[in-house]
This record gives sequence, C-alpha cells and structure tokens, in this order.
Amino acid sequence: ADPEQAAEHPTGTGLALSADPPLVLTSYQLIEKATRIYLRNARGHGCYADVHAADARSDLAVLRAQQPLAV
Repeated sequence: ADPEQAAEHPTGTGLALSADPPLVLTSYQLIEKATRIYLRNARGHGCYADVHAADARSDLAVLRAQQPLAV
C-alpha cells in the first residue's frame, strides 16, 4: 500500500516484539491479501515490512520491518 493513501487500505494494530531485529506481531487477517505492507508507529514514523512468519489458524503474523522504526 502507498503510505500516502493508507486510508484506502486496511489498517490495524500491532505489538512491537523487538527492536533488533525490528519485529511486530499483528493479526494474520490484516496481512493475508497484502502485496506490500507499510508499518507506522504512533509518532508517525514508518517503513515497509516483510512477513517473517504467519499462521492463519491462530490469526497471528510476525512482520519484520525493512529498517528500524524511529521512536
């Protein structure tokens, strides 16, 4: 998704698991049909992410940010 047009795409929440590597836990249903994933923290800093692990049965996904998310 283009971060400038995020309102047109599904949004959700996640939980930062670690800073190094930058991993975020979120729901699988949020990313299951995504072709590009953009993470944005509460302060508005963001970057693209890849799916590190995903499990549809438990509805969990772990995303790996392509760069550290500034705090």
